[in-house]
Order: sequence, then structure tokens, then C-alpha cells
Amino acid sequence: MNENKRLFEEWHILVECANKEKTITYEDISSRVSSTGNRGQFINKDLGMIRETCRKMKLPCLNTLVVLKSDGECGDSVFGQVDNHKHTPDEERKIIFKYPGIFNHMKNPFQ
Repeated sequence: MNENKRLFEEWHILVECANKEKTITYEDISSRVSSTGNRGQFINKDLGMIRETCRKMKLPCLNTLVVLKSDGECGDSVFGQVDNHKHTPDEERKIIFKYPGIFNHMKNPFQ
């Protein structure tokens, strides 16, 4: 599966999670994307691309909806290596859950 198709599916899954006001584990999002091979090798890179796309579009970072199964928290690189972000992952999720519709009325940027 090519990168854009993976990103398209992942974006769709994350918007679905936002609408349901739910998080999703790395394992669950990986298993839901129709891909062959080792999905784990792509997920962090893909989530980073989703994060940067949200930032460019001045939207809350959808990647904060993806959490570790062990503790329900985001991974260490949730905001990237240069973390000049204004909100914590929890605060970012609260914004997403308060206004989930902001993602419904836009075209998936990975089409």
C-alpha cells in the first residue's frame, strides 16, 4: 500500500475517533489500516505527517488521539522533536472532542 493511501485511511479513522470522542491505541489503528507487511514500521512516521498537516491547517493535532495501550497516553514524539506546541496532548484532545465537526466539513488532505 502506498503512503498516501495509508495516510488517507489513518486520517479517516482519526476523524471517526474524534466524532465518537474516543482515543485509539497504536495497535488498533495499525490493525485497521488495510496494509500488507509490518504496519508498525510506518505508524509513527504517518502520525508525524498527520501532526504536521494539522499544524499547517491550524487545526488541533489529530495524532493526539493515538495512545499507548499500556497507559492510555501519547507516545514521546507526539508533538515532534521541536515542541513549541501550546497545549498538552490532553488539552489537545479536549479541543478535538469539543469541536469534532471541524474535521467533518473538510476534504481529507491525503486524497
